[in-house]
Amino acid sequence: MFEHRRFGLEQAVIARLKENTRRRVRFPKGVNDEDVESAMMGIDEKGRVYFTFSVATHQGTESVDVYPKYQIGEQVAVAQSYKDAGIDPSSIVVMIDEGQNMFTPVPAIDSEGWNNKMFVRADLMPHVIEITDIKAERLQDISDDDCMKEGVTKWLNCYIVTGIMEHHGQNNVCFDTPREAFATLIDRLNGRGTCERNEWQFAYKFKLIN
Repeated sequence: MFEHRRFGLEQAVIARLKENTRRRVRFPKGVNDEDVESAMMGIDEKGRVYFTFSVATHQGTESVDVYPKYQIGEQVAVAQSYKDAGIDPSSIVVMIDEGQNMFTPVPAIDSEGWNNKMFVRADLMPHVIEITDIKAERLQDISDDDCMKEGVTKWLNCYIVTGIMEHHGQNNVCFDTPREAFATLIDRLNGRGTCERNEWQFAYKFKLIN
């Protein structure tokens, strides 16, 4: 499931204001982001997308293939807590194994997923997205247009991210450029310094299908 709750991103997806998302490329052990020079998309014999990364080594250059977590055409539930998703509080959502093949039904309101989307069933989520395109690029190579599709919104003469109301001690933050707003969002989501490290990421384009 895709998780977008922080900073209003979940609602931005549902409102079709967010159409892109990014996930860090997980290279094999021994391959570091700073050693990767370029990436090229390929399609394997099963029709799955993968990316061949050119990696500089002491011996020259080697190629490393990495498959993204999601594939083009794959449908993924948008994770929400059962409460936020409008699930009937009395509906049965979990069966707890108490041993000896004995199970106890658990109403949604009594489950961990009632307030926490980390503990919900994907098949009960009301909103689903479909992956329509994938690319691999360094974080700082993002375009202004893609920044806007990541949840940045123009407001008057500046750019904002819903949910980020404070930055460096200032309230009701407006950023001068889409990139500045996006960089702040990424650092809030993944830890300070993420944008500065300029790591390789898979950029997923998606559409909300319900």
